[in-house]
Amino acid sequence: CIIFLGKIFSVFINIRIQAHNNLKIYNSFKHNLRHTQKSLSSIEESKNNNYLFLDNKTIEITNENKKDLYNRISKDYQEDRKKHNELYKANFKRNLREVKSTYCEGVFTFSEGLKVDLKNKKYTLNDLSKVALECLDDFAKQYKTKINYMVLHLDEMCPHFQFSFSNYDEKGFSISHKNREKEQLSQLQDLAFKHFSKLGMERGIKKEFTQNRYKSAKKYWNEKSLEQKNIYDKLVTTIKTKEKQNKDLDLEIKEKIKTLSNLDNDIKTKTN
Repeated sequence: CIIFLGKIFSVFINIRIQAHNNLKIYNSFKHNLRHTQKSLSSIEESKNNNYLFLDNKTIEITNENKKDLYNRISKDYQEDRKKHNELYKANFKRNLREVKSTYCEGVFTFSEGLKVDLKNKKYTLNDLSKVALECLDDFAKQYKTKINYMVLHLDEMCPHFQFSFSNYDEKGFSISHKNREKEQLSQLQDLAFKHFSKLGMERGIKKEFTQNRYKSAKKYWNEKSLEQKNIYDKLVTTIKTKEKQNKDLDLEIKEKIKTLSNLDNDIKTKTN
């Protein structure tokens, strides 16, 4: 938690996972691989471009390469879909339905304090990306899956990461479906906090998979900002109250000293 221009900014990390069916997944690819000239972010080093992390490489997404990147990821997806279907058919004796997802999408979101940390050079976008990749490596091991790609989006008000992982186990069963209970979702938040806490971030709220309703990130951060403002206001009020109490105590002590001094003078006068 840092204080900047009289306000308190805490940076919270939150992770959400959402499964897309076979028809909608391609729209997700297009959304993640977008290139924009929008200038919403105040982070100078970002230049408002988006970056793809694929095959241990960092690729700036441009109008010239976004189609090739889309075709590459789409081809990888089709191969993964075929493998998923073979596993599913071997165990359930039927082909995958269109509603069954082969890729699952996740997102790392941050509260507005992230922009303050970046502006004050507490850490860089490279540091942030490195921790995100480390977290996904741990995620893949824990959930026994494969990370397909990660994208850093810098064209919105606050930077965030979107990532994709293969959403099936050794039997072709959905990983997101197996991990939809509250306790398992909480463990997902714990995993994100484990890594991003290295940068001084706090743990965000639990998020649900796509079939469940959840509080929007914007609403949550607004509520957290209001909550922190209330804490700050109470702290200021407490300090002012203590200062007044100390002032009153100081006056009382001075009065006591004055009384003792007058008493001492009276004693000396009578003695003489």
